[in-house]
Amino acid sequence: MTHENFAADIPPELVRADELLTQYGRWATSYGARKGAPTLDRMFIREADRKESLEAYQRRRAHVPGEALMPTPEAMNVQRALANVPDQERIVLTILYIPKRQPVHMQVAALRLTPSLCRIRHLSGLRMFRHLHDVVSRCRLGCRDCDAFVRGDIVPRVASLREA
Repeated sequence: MTHENFAADIPPELVRADELLTQYGRWATSYGARKGAPTLDRMFIREADRKESLEAYQRRRAHVPGEALMPTPEAMNVQRALANVPDQERIVLTILYIPKRQPVHMQVAALRLTPSLCRIRHLSGLRMFRHLHDVVSRCRLGCRDCDAFVRGDIVPRVASLREA
C-alpha cells in the first residue's frame, strides 16, 4: 500500500487549483522562514554533510535563489476557500497538499481510506475548492461577509440594501 498513488490525475481545468494548493502547502510549512524560526529544510538537515562545514553549506545555500512564497493575502484566500470545502474532501486535500512529518500513506491508512476513494475525493475536492476560491477571491465585501456568502447565509449588507 505504500506504493499506491493516492493523488488523482489532474484534468486541465483543475491545474490552477492544484498549483494554488501546492503553493499554499509550501507557504503553510515555511511560515517560520518569514519569522526567523527553523524551516522544514533546516529541520531535516540537522547538520551539514560530513564533507562540508555548516558555514560552507550556508554560503552555498545563500547563492541558490529560493522559491518565492505565496503572498499572504492570496494564502488567506486559499485558506478561506479550503475551510469551506466539505470535511471528507478537505481532509484528503490537506493530506495531499500540506506536508507533515508522517508520510501520506500512513495518514491515509489511519483514516482507513482506500486509494481509489482518495483519488475520487481528491478530484471532487479540487472542483469544490476551485469554485470556492473563485467566489472568495472575487468577493470585495470583507472576510465575514465573504465567508457568509460562501456558506449561503444571508449577507447583512446586501439584505440592508434590499430593504432601503
